[in-house]
Amino acid sequence: MIPIHQLQHEKKYDIYFADGKVFALYRQLLQHECPRCPHLPSFGLFGDLEQHMRKQHELFCCKLCLKHLKIFTYERKWYSRKDLARHRMQGDPDDTSHRGHPLCKFCDERYLDNDELLKHLRRDHYFCHFCDSDGAQDYYSDYAYLREHFREKHFLCEEGRCSTEQFTHAFRTEIDLKAHKTACHSRSRAEARQNRQIDLQFSFAPRHSRRSEGELGAHRLNKA
Repeated sequence: MIPIHQLQHEKKYDIYFADGKVFALYRQLLQHECPRCPHLPSFGLFGDLEQHMRKQHELFCCKLCLKHLKIFTYERKWYSRKDLARHRMQGDPDDTSHRGHPLCKFCDERYLDNDELLKHLRRDHYFCHFCDSDGAQDYYSDYAYLREHFREKHFLCEEGRCSTEQFTHAFRTEIDLKAHKTACHSRSRAEARQNRQIDLQFSFAPRHSRRSEGELGAHRLNKA
């Protein structure tokens, strides 16, 4: 067994190599070399290579692929502006597995693949939980459009506080809506009716009592 102090150490990723050739090949994999200028030394950072490719060759890499695909620099593809636009919309002619980066029609932003687009739609936009549970994948840019969907395709409560609520005021069936209204709004409607009533209280005294009180009042008046 080789003592660790005799191994070649790559400090950035904390890797030890027992074979010098393997270490050299490893370092070669990490180089940022220009595919058009083999005479140039390797660039220290990928950003420096990217700047060189843009200024000297008018070639660009796809930012989405750069962000998500964990590959070596020599594996990166470089595109002209026209080819980059085609890559983003349709994919590459020599790679049938890539059909372009799907577009969010609400944000006008592209995502790496359909999985990433789906994450975005579910995180940043709206969908109907009823239709979603039935397998539909329809999305809405904001809640106003989803509310209209609830109103047209399902059952929407718009009474009282429900008129400003989100999600909790929509129901799959009319029976569910009626049960909700009975549980949550029947009391409020009864209270509203009661508040509209005028509270009038009448006190009816016996006839002889009213006469006695009248005589007493007149008596006092006469004494004065």
